[in-house]
Amino acid sequence: MPGHVLKLSKLNHPLAFLSGTVLLCCAAVLFTARNLAKTYSALRVRHDPRGAVVQDAESYLRGGNWLGSPDAFVVLVAWFDYGCPACRRFGQRLRDLQRRYPGYVALLVRDLPVTPIGVDAAVAARCAARQGAFEKVFYFLVERVGDLSGNQVQQDYLETLPVPDVPALRACFHSLNRDSVFAEDLEDAARLGIAAVPSLLIGSRLYEGVPRNLDDLISDMVDKKQDGSL
Repeated sequence: MPGHVLKLSKLNHPLAFLSGTVLLCCAAVLFTARNLAKTYSALRVRHDPRGAVVQDAESYLRGGNWLGSPDAFVVLVAWFDYGCPACRRFGQRLRDLQRRYPGYVALLVRDLPVTPIGVDAAVAARCAARQGAFEKVFYFLVERVGDLSGNQVQQDYLETLPVPDVPALRACFHSLNRDSVFAEDLEDAARLGIAAVPSLLIGSRLYEGVPRNLDDLISDMVDKKQDGSL
């Protein structure tokens, strides 16, 4: 099940801004009535436990930050919010999968922060990526961000993140343009009609939430890659 669903009622979020006919709210994509109709019509099957088929899945392997190699046997894409408990549980589960299949599984983390703490955490993680520390900070946040409020990330919590240069991280955190930093991830979420986090693109199938049989899906894909049938 997805952890957080995007809602039209959150129009007073500090990150909300208007661009053309598209309103970005809570750093997530909210559409005008016309675009909403198109989106939800296109995603009639998104609750299918088998996932909705995405014809151009490879076009979404852009932006974001990687956990593991883009050349791994199995590549997943996740639209993610650090403030979402279901997202954090998925992050912990992913680490277990990567330990079980070292070098075989990679995740492209794409930001779709619905919660205020998720916005701040995503900005901090992107700044950490500039120092080559994204993976360490990702798992640090997944494990510890649940007990924080937004102002804690903005104040003393930045000092505890595992990066080589904390002053540079702090400067990046306060200077990054939050109206544009998530633009590519939001654009692709809009194209797919994503309405909740986490949402996963596994192969050519899009899942709203984490599939219950995720471990079996990954195991099957690894086996097929190894024997050349995938």
